[in-house]
Amino acid sequence: MVVAVYLICFVVISVWLWVRSRRLMPPVVPGALPLIGHMHRFLGLESIWNTIEETSKFSLENGGISILKICEHNVYMLTDPDLSLMAFNISLNKMFLYHFTKDLMGNGLVTSDAQTWKIHRKLINPAFNQQVLNSFINEMNVQSKWLVSELSTKLGKSVNVRKPLIKFTMNITSRISLGLNAEDQTLIDKDYAHAFEVLSVIYYERGTKPWLHVPFIFNRSALKRKQDKLTETLTNILNPVIHKRRLEMKMNSYNNNENDDKFKPLLNHLLYLADEQNAFSDTEIREHLNTFVIAAYDTSTVSLTLLLMMIGWHKGVQERVYNEIQEVLNNEDRDFTKNDLPKLVYLEAVIKETLRCYPTIPIIGRQVDVDMKLGKYTIPAGSSCGVSLHGIHRHPMWGPDADQFNPDRWLDPARLPNLANAFVAFGVGKRYCIGKTYTMMLMKIAVGHIVRQYHVQSDLSRLRFQFEGVLQPTKGHRITFTKRT
Repeated sequence: MVVAVYLICFVVISVWLWVRSRRLMPPVVPGALPLIGHMHRFLGLESIWNTIEETSKFSLENGGISILKICEHNVYMLTDPDLSLMAFNISLNKMFLYHFTKDLMGNGLVTSDAQTWKIHRKLINPAFNQQVLNSFINEMNVQSKWLVSELSTKLGKSVNVRKPLIKFTMNITSRISLGLNAEDQTLIDKDYAHAFEVLSVIYYERGTKPWLHVPFIFNRSALKRKQDKLTETLTNILNPVIHKRRLEMKMNSYNNNENDDKFKPLLNHLLYLADEQNAFSDTEIREHLNTFVIAAYDTSTVSLTLLLMMIGWHKGVQERVYNEIQEVLNNEDRDFTKNDLPKLVYLEAVIKETLRCYPTIPIIGRQVDVDMKLGKYTIPAGSSCGVSLHGIHRHPMWGPDADQFNPDRWLDPARLPNLANAFVAFGVGKRYCIGKTYTMMLMKIAVGHIVRQYHVQSDLSRLRFQFEGVLQPTKGHRITFTKRT
């Protein structure tokens, strides 16, 4: 009897394993090797970007889904907008590669688990409502005029704008997240930005070296010691800022009214939730601040670089942007207001088209926690799912000119795909970027100030990229500014 039971169990398990192995699978991206899969194609920053491009194209040609193998781990790559939305609304936990930043961002909105994210996102949403964002406009104008002044020292020269743009985005991001005064800003300028830059390199290096994925190995490496030191540096910078702001807010009875026009940095909102509602620990406050800064400063730098590149290459587009700005501002030498921004319709179309052609974060990933039916395929629990934003923006639904830069498509609803999830520059599904509106406002104001003062010239024919967590221009991204007369 016992032998019969064992025999039945053996047969059932064998049949289950056979059926599982015969499960209809999406096509594997060409080039996978035994044991390492496609890992050999991730050696080098340019190689990673080339792999993302080629995988996106292969997926588009094969029904919008394919398999990329990281060693023996399957990552299901999606370029179909409907399948992507379905997958990312089911799978809310980030894939394992995001865990490498947990020491820094912990329970921040980018790296937290699904349950924590739902709670924290609901609590933080009011800090990004339109009333609060409008309170940032003055600071956006101030920092944009600083950028215009900084560029005035480089007129007539072909320059790499990364350095001034990083300074600009770090200034505005730290002001809006921390509310620092000029005295405290000096510390941020020197150490805070440097720590983030080096940490980004560490995260990339770990992500592309499979042996460092193993915690036992990474935790004993020099890279981990360096990461810990930099994370400690950020903690030591933020703790006094948090302590000082807490004392200031206590003296003002924690006024956190989101319905007035007073400047309200993110830190104030987090402290109010922590001290009045017991929602966050100081560690979680730091994690949310670090998340906002690291998510905003590099993406904003790249987005602004590419926007200026597109405007500089397409002269007709640049003059239409300039004329629209002058019309909205009545040819007056003044700052942008909350009433001006919605009127910059063509500039918004140019921004969206730039982000469609070059999404700053071209690929995002999730962990698959339950078996998931996507079209004719079943994605098994325990695997990973990646959405190529680059691929979705090249989908045939965008028309025969999907590979071309054409801002006018945004001015005619009939030319746009009839899908709410066709434009995914700010993410897919429920966990889309909380800073979407903030980013659009900042780009309008920054580029608006630049184009009013300068002619912009670039050469897209030489533009090359690499992937560093964000899409990073590496060649051909120099820009020339000349004074308008």
